Amino acid sequence: MNKEEISTGYNNLDTAWGYIEKSQLILVAARPGMGKTTFLANIGKRIANNHTVLLISLEQSKINLIKRYGELNFTINDSPEFNIEKLKDAIIESNCEIILIDYIQLIDGDRNSIINSLKALALELKVCIITTGQLSRELEYRAIDQRRPVIADLNNSVLFNSDLINDFDKIIFLYSDSYYSAYTFKNNILEVISLNKNDTEWKTTELRISDTKTDLSE
Repeated sequence: MNKEEISTGYNNLDTAWGYIEKSQLILVAARPGMGKTTFLANIGKRIANNHTVLLISLEQSKINLIKRYGELNFTINDSPEFNIEKLKDAIIESNCEIILIDYIQLIDGDRNSIINSLKALALELKVCIITTGQLSRELEYRAIDQRRPVIADLNNSVLFNSDLINDFDKIIFLYSDSYYSAYTFKNNILEVISLNKNDTEWKTTELRISDTKTDLSE
């Protein structure tokens, strides 16, 4: 790992989808209930051991996050109604290296330009932006054993299309069998399915979900 590379704090993730770097834009996409916020909170805590981290929480208040995940070692901004300009101001004011956003569809503004603007911010401010995104419910209509997200599910979701997807340096899907079935042999396992830009091979890493649904471990 060189000085430009940043570990997620999970060895298996670093191996599967590589270290993260400043100026990157990374998408973590899933259906509701798959653990997008939990994933951000956990990698945020681990990254914050060595780097400055800001979480822009557009869905949950800081108080609710602390109630759920305990004291967090990074900065949380839960101001309402963020647009790109306000987001830029918050990043500059925080002086943080890693920016977590939960979630992208709640950013105010022209939906056709939000992804382009986030990538431009990452490049201009030399920060890594990791944002969650919500996938369309259309995948819920597939057979239970066919509900792992695929790239076409992004095209069916609000905000995303095949052209804008290219702005992301990494795309990560989260999936858990136990959300749909209590009888799976992968109970309390979160699959992290990732693709790096310009790669063609998806890689899957598994993290164990704690009984409280708030902690992820290898």
